[in-house]
Amino acid sequence: MTPKKQVDGFSEKPTKRGRPRIAQYTTVWGRAANYKLMLSEKWPNLGNALMRCLQEADVIDVFEVHAQPYARQFVPHLASDILELIRSAKFPQRANARIKYMAESLAGRPSVTLRTSREVCAKLRAIEGAKSPYKIIRKEFYIVCQCGYKGPGEYNACPKCHAQISFINEILADMGVFQGDDEWLRNVRNVRRTSPF
Repeated sequence: MTPKKQVDGFSEKPTKRGRPRIAQYTTVWGRAANYKLMLSEKWPNLGNALMRCLQEADVIDVFEVHAQPYARQFVPHLASDILELIRSAKFPQRANARIKYMAESLAGRPSVTLRTSREVCAKLRAIEGAKSPYKIIRKEFYIVCQCGYKGPGEYNACPKCHAQISFINEILADMGVFQGDDEWLRNVRNVRRTSPF
C-alpha cells in the first residue's frame, strides 16, 4: 500500500511548471559570442569559399583549409547545419550579418534547433540592451568624524581631516564579535600579543 501523501515533503524539490529547458541560455549566448569572434577573424578567406559549397564534404574541406585553428569547433559535427544555413533563403548578404547569423544559429546546436538558438540570442540581446549603460564610480557614506565633521564621506575618508573609514567594525559584527562572543575577541587579542610581527 503506497501512501498518497509523503511524510517528508521538504526532501524533494518541487518541479517547475512547463517544459524543461534543453540548453542553458547563457551557454548559448557565450558560445555565440565565441563563434562570432572566430568567424569574423577568418571570414575574409572563409566566406567566399563557403558560399561555393554544395555538399557536407565541401564544407569540411573549406573549414580545414581556411579556418585553422578553429576548424574543430565547427566541423565535422556542424557541417550539415552550416550547409543548411548557407542554402537558406534567409541567409544574409552582407559579411557582418552573415557572421552574426551563422554564429547565433550554430551556438545552440545540437541541443536546440537553429531557429531556437537565434531566438535565445535575441532574447538575451534584448536583456543586455535594457541594462543601464552607466556604472557607479563612487559610493559615499554619511559619516560623523571625531574632528567634528558631519556629512557625506569622500572616497572612504573624512573630507576635513582625511581620516579613513574603518570597515573592521562591520567585519567583526558579521563574525559575531559584538553579539556576546567575548572569548573569540580575547583569543584574537592573545594572538596579536604573542605574534612576532
